[in-house]
Amino acid sequence: MATSIHLLLFFLITTVSFLTSAAYPPSQTPQDHYTPTESSRR
Repeated sequence: MATSIHLLLFFLITTVSFLTSAAYPPSQTPQDHYTPTESSRR
């Protein structure tokens, strides 16, 4: 049962990260615009 829960969480995290990267492409965001991906790179 724990395995299925981990797979479900992994699927949700992957989907959310994919949708976030699709909605906010790093190549098209201006440098002065704050994004979690930009702050984590610094």
